[in-house]
Amino acid sequence: MPEMPSDELIGLLDRLGIAQCEQILTVRPRAARLARRLPLFDSVWVDALMQHGLLTAYQAREINRRRGDDLVVGDYLLLRQVGETGTASHFLARCRSTQKVVLLYRTHDTVADERAAEQTLQDLLWRVKQAELQAEDFLAAAGLDRRRVFAVCNPFNGLTAADTMSRHGRYSSSFAQLVTRQTAEQLAALHEQGVVHGEVHAHSVFVADDGRALLPFPGLRAIVRPTEGFSHTNGAPEALDGLAPERVIEGTPATLASDMYAWGCLGWQLLAGRSPLPGGNAVAKLKSAERGNVPDIRHHARDVDEALAQLIRDATATDVHARPESFREVGRLLVASEQHMVGISRQELRSLRTRSQMPARTVRNFLASPRTPVALAATIACLVATISLLWPRNPEHSQSARKPPARSLQADDVATQENRASGTRVAATISANQTSDGEANSAGRSIHRDPHVRPAAAFVQLAPEGSAPLPGGEPLILPGERVIAAGEIRLRPGQVVRPTAGARATVKIDKTPLRVDVADVRFEDLDFVAVGDAEGFDSMLELASDRVTFVRCTFRGSDDDSHDRTAIQWDRSPSAPVDGTVGRLTMAHSIMLNIATGLRVEPNAPIAVELSNVLHLGLGPLVEMNLRGSAAHVAEFAFDSCTLRGADSLIDVHAAAGARTAVGVNANRCVFAPRTYGAVVRLIEANADSQFFDSFQWRGDGSMMASETPFAVRFDGRRQRHEVDDASLRVDGLVTGLVQFVEPAAGKASDHEIVSFSAPRQSEIRPGIRAELLPPLAWTAQR
Repeated sequence: MPEMPSDELIGLLDRLGIAQCEQILTVRPRAARLARRLPLFDSVWVDALMQHGLLTAYQAREINRRRGDDLVVGDYLLLRQVGETGTASHFLARCRSTQKVVLLYRTHDTVADERAAEQTLQDLLWRVKQAELQAEDFLAAAGLDRRRVFAVCNPFNGLTAADTMSRHGRYSSSFAQLVTRQTAEQLAALHEQGVVHGEVHAHSVFVADDGRALLPFPGLRAIVRPTEGFSHTNGAPEALDGLAPERVIEGTPATLASDMYAWGCLGWQLLAGRSPLPGGNAVAKLKSAERGNVPDIRHHARDVDEALAQLIRDATATDVHARPESFREVGRLLVASEQHMVGISRQELRSLRTRSQMPARTVRNFLASPRTPVALAATIACLVATISLLWPRNPEHSQSARKPPARSLQADDVATQENRASGTRVAATISANQTSDGEANSAGRSIHRDPHVRPAAAFVQLAPEGSAPLPGGEPLILPGERVIAAGEIRLRPGQVVRPTAGARATVKIDKTPLRVDVADVRFEDLDFVAVGDAEGFDSMLELASDRVTFVRCTFRGSDDDSHDRTAIQWDRSPSAPVDGTVGRLTMAHSIMLNIATGLRVEPNAPIAVELSNVLHLGLGPLVEMNLRGSAAHVAEFAFDSCTLRGADSLIDVHAAAGARTAVGVNANRCVFAPRTYGAVVRLIEANADSQFFDSFQWRGDGSMMASETPFAVRFDGRRQRHEVDDASLRVDGLVTGLVQFVEPAAGKASDHEIVSFSAPRQSEIRPGIRAELLPPLAWTAQR
């Protein structure tokens, strides 16, 4: 008769990090009572561990089914299943490294091309982070586990819309309008960043217990199922709810129009309590989707608001061109949430406040349990009431305790404060003379989160905040058939400057640079070209704004120009506030060619620069910093999947006498291959007493530099070159190895991807650029 659990069970629980042998043996008396006179089989031990609280019911069921190893997905341990979309499952999971509980999404199907899927996930994470959303609630991290896509986000204290309807029936008109308005706003923010959700139905929308509606995990379904049709009939029928007819008939991928159709079906289902596309199996559901005849919702919900009913009718039109053009338009037509909350009864909200999704048992649930003695509950309630009445209160002390201590901006302690206009804040206090690893706040975010590589905490931590839509956000469309002079462009705050869809536009800079002095401007799919004899200026773009974004842009100087070219000159000094507000420059999927310097900055005020998938083929540094005066200079640089080839350095620092700095670099999956006698960081100082490297910190994961390249060199006042001892620097996450490119380069971006490398890296993902996401490298400057 077995008296001990098997070695297989002990090993499994140890691998999962649930319990060790000593903890398992503590439940032996309980296991003996459960077994009575039967042998102590592993199933008995599992039941005893579940009753003891070491296992959840879902974990116990999976272990008994011999699927215990499937409980680990990436760095997460599944706790219990909370939802099912038909193509994926939702779980509550716990991160094994941080012990944080998250909501995890895992697809049923596997991907065919793992590398392409990883690159798509990286781009998707970046785009969601750029949206006007709390990115952690929608997509915090994503990756592949045994060729299945998984992603995580913050957990919700609520249920899916389908589950709430199964418990409480269909939604009232006011509550349905509240949910549809919120989902429309979220889809609008995603579509503006080029993200199509592709899975909008009642099983993917979560309704929190405070009435909020959230539509997480956008764009993931298209990775494993880019097309829909009668070839996918082996899944649950609810996975096909909201499927647009053109996706079945023509086999097209998910688009804005198909998301609009799915959103209309979602509103119809919330009001009617059932799907507008009937069908008990996948084949019947596909036939209903192919017909696309959605009845008028007013025949099934008499109390529906007329505006909402008309929007649902327009969104579910079979003609793609008859549907609303954008979710921003839909959001403007729906009334504000405050007006709807008046019409929602307290009982309706209370009915949605179901038990928490967290596995831990709360005090409220314990007191409300019928197994709890009534006398005990009454005693505790009376005790709490007595303490609250007799507790000494001091209004003045309470107000002073809630008031935060005043801080002033000092040169030796630069404390960056909140910037509500930009929607970001610095969550770290940076000393210009001394920093430590303990100062980094673990709640910070990096430019990209990779499930295989744990990102280092940024030296300057940026935390996202919700912000109102930017004023003046109407796009400025540039024609692609002719060259645009920089003087023809007039910018407004919050504007997106881009060409027509699917095209690229060329901006010619021949006499004066393009000046950007308004905030929150975003440039997309533009080629900035410096042409002619430009002796009057050396910068193509001059930024006097605090927040600028470049996506899929190229910067190139003229081939016959011997003057030093700087792509971007960023000077915050004219308008930089003195309250620690952080300026932010973001660049993604961009190329710099025939440029002496990519970005020149003078951080008289705190700055943060994020570069993702940037190829620098210039002559000089990618970033040049000019540190002047005795003020404290605070700067943070985040590089993700960037490649530097043949340039002087990644960062050049010109430090004047008395300059004090706090500079941090967070580099992930980058390749640095400067020219001969180049370096990753070069310090050009006016005096020998500069202490720049004392407050310099480099962090990251998966980046490498060429073996013949020194990390840092210093040029003294006489321009003498000295290599800096690496042992004296704080550098983490950067390795040295052999780097090989395509030789010779044939004028394509893919020629600058590394073809082989040899370095002790923990991640298997190839570092450097992702050429398929970059704009064309071979283009001609038109005069």
